[in-house]
Amino acid sequence: MGIDRGQHIPLAAVTPAGPVIFWKAKRLRHIRRVYARRRRQLQAAGKQRAVQKLERHEGRIVAHSNHCLSKDVVALGKRCGAGIRLEDVSGIRSRSRQRQATKADAGQNRDYWPFLQ
Repeated sequence: MGIDRGQHIPLAAVTPAGPVIFWKAKRLRHIRRVYARRRRQLQAAGKQRAVQKLERHEGRIVAHSNHCLSKDVVALGKRCGAGIRLEDVSGIRSRSRQRQATKADAGQNRDYWPFLQ
């Protein structure tokens, strides 16, 4: 089973039987945007501890979401009786360029991707 990580679709899996299965990222993009807006407001008000607390909270939400995605992938692999093959994403931040508008949007910025999870 092949796994591909993406920006708009966080996970796409190709099973040995042939169908491609997509997981959506709409909720995660929304969370990134909301928390980025809150951080900007708190940063402008000089509330550094509140910013750090908010960052930790956002990180826990994203980690939980990634955990659920990985559990789904493993369950799919078990159902299909297939091994899991991941793409190599090392160095992607330095290899790929982003437009300024994309980089400014927290929901689409590749620098927020949790690659190691």
